Amino acid sequence: MKVLGVILFLLCSLAAQSFITPKERGEMLYRMAESTACAACHGDAAEGKPLGSYDTRRGKKTIVAPALINMSGEAIKSGLKNHNFGPPFYLSDEEIAALSAWLNRND
Repeated sequence: MKVLGVILFLLCSLAAQSFITPKERGEMLYRMAESTACAACHGDAAEGKPLGSYDTRRGKKTIVAPALINMSGEAIKSGLKNHNFGPPFYLSDEEIAALSAWLNRND
């Protein structure tokens, strides 16, 4: 009986994984405040947004988080590697592919 319960649990776990598409997983990763928090800087729809500004001797400068719409997996990897504003993010290739799937949506 115990073995049957374990088998059923494993089957349900495997079945549950197939209910979410890579695009949906990418959107979850993009919006999750507890992990990557992409939306906090890049906007709800990945449109990019100004983060703040400061005065210099030559005038005002604005820090802008770039738009990420239609960003490829390689560009995401490069951006994460060279991300010099805020904490580094360590995402798996699967997570980067999911983010790219969502960022390349055409809706």
